[in-house]
Amino acid sequence: MRAASAAGFTLAELLVVLGSIAALFLLAGLLKARTSRTGSRRAHCASNLSQIGKACNMYADVGTNMGHFPNDGTSALRSLNLTHKGYVQDARVFQCPLNPKDSTSVVDTCNENAAPNMNRSMTAYGYDRRHTQSHGLAAVAADHGDLDPASGNSFNHKGADGKAPGQNMLQGDGHVEWLTSPQRDLDGDGTPDDHIFANDTPKLGDDEDGWIRDD
Repeated sequence: MRAASAAGFTLAELLVVLGSIAALFLLAGLLKARTSRTGSRRAHCASNLSQIGKACNMYADVGTNMGHFPNDGTSALRSLNLTHKGYVQDARVFQCPLNPKDSTSVVDTCNENAAPNMNRSMTAYGYDRRHTQSHGLAAVAADHGDLDPASGNSFNHKGADGKAPGQNMLQGDGHVEWLTSPQRDLDGDGTPDDHIFANDTPKLGDDEDGWIRDD
């Protein structure tokens, strides 16, 4: 009996092995579920930005707006507020599921004839109010994510592995893209000329330089 036990598994050892295998399967399932939830929230965020893009273009289509995206002349988020409710019916569109805020108090600037009040406590999206429909490559809006305390620029949301940051970015032509760098060469000249999310002072001159802001 002793020889057989030494050569094979005892019942206790077998149970330990089976328990370890079960724990590994459980861990793999949890990681898969986490990845799935992150992907779902990312897709939901992209859908929100897509709706914001449609709203901006519909706003620009109005003759008196002359192709310009919403711009109230004072701030980025109050400009974005001009799309509610005339073009964005549900204020929850302004809530990024990766970084939710309370958008229920965003005023209806269309029906209430009220001054826009959107601020960073109501949305995690940023917006660049300087663009027009002709700026198809420009970054118009993006989700905020995590900020670098030194520069104020966005690292944005980490991937499921905790190592791959990225963010959804809305471009002027209406399409939404997941980017993994806060800077992007959009016009193909070899230099990163698009600051996807920054609270620095916007530089002037190049219409393709999109500065997404939350003030």
